Amino acid sequence: MKKKCLSLAMACLLLGAAAAASAQEVFPSKPIRMIVAFAPGGSGDLFGRLVAQHVSQAMKVPVVVDNRAGATGTIATAAVAGSPPDGYTLLMATSSSHYSAYLYKSVPYNLERDLAPVINLGVVPLFVVANPNLAANNVQELIALAKKNPGKISYSSPGSGGLAHLGTEMFSSIAGIKMLHVPYKGAAPAVADVIAGRIDLIFDSVATSGPHVKGGRLKAIAIASAKRAAGAPDVPTIAESGLPGFEATYWLGLFAPGATPVPVLRALNAEIRNFMQTAEMSKRVTDMGGYVAADSPEDFSAYLKRDSARWIKVIRDTGMTLD
Repeated sequence: MKKKCLSLAMACLLLGAAAAASAQEVFPSKPIRMIVAFAPGGSGDLFGRLVAQHVSQAMKVPVVVDNRAGATGTIATAAVAGSPPDGYTLLMATSSSHYSAYLYKSVPYNLERDLAPVINLGVVPLFVVANPNLAANNVQELIALAKKNPGKISYSSPGSGGLAHLGTEMFSSIAGIKMLHVPYKGAAPAVADVIAGRIDLIFDSVATSGPHVKGGRLKAIAIASAKRAAGAPDVPTIAESGLPGFEATYWLGLFAPGATPVPVLRALNAEIRNFMQTAEMSKRVTDMGGYVAADSPEDFSAYLKRDSARWIKVIRDTGMTLD
């Protein structure tokens, strides 16, 4: 009798293991929802839609893009963090939407516990551009001008607490200057007022401001990458312009809910990594002044730990908070 019970138990275990393996093998078997942490139209939204289209075609399931803008990305992040950890709900995020968790007094999730990194799509530097009439053409002249006029040089950002805001404040702190922050609701109006001369400058992206520099509506001051960007080779870095070691970059990344099975993360990562390494996507990221990362989930996790430490320090040093 004991032998029969033992045999039955072993059979049940084997059947359970086979069922679990089968469930992993068929992923995905239903539509995937990609929640995007920002409004339609920006570079992050564009990348999310391109990735969604590729995953849909490659994995042969619908991938629905769901824009959940607001509260500096915390709305979208909370929605994914609270979803079942099965790979069918994904988050398209950037540094700004991710690190906002450190700016609010409390958020309904823990970044490390409730989100599982899938892949870092690319890393893009901030691009310092100014109205052509600003009496500064490089970093040294900008610092000198700001020191002569403390609090009078204005800069815009797509919103308080975003990476453009954090990056500019880090620059100001290291340079020993004080500038006036004017937050906007999105990159487009923030850049438009710099072009119009109502604001002096902005730490933006090559994708948004690059065409305006080429058209003469803005002038490039510097780029915040470690080395000159392939997408803007004539623009000096902030590091080579008097602030050695300065770097302010943002990433575009994909996440799943925490505790999502590793095989599911790897399946998604493999498909998206292949896509990001195509000539088309590599050119898109290069044109933004950045580079394709397309790394493993483990590499992205390690990168996030290093990168978040830098921005947490900026947040603490500046005392920046959001309500």
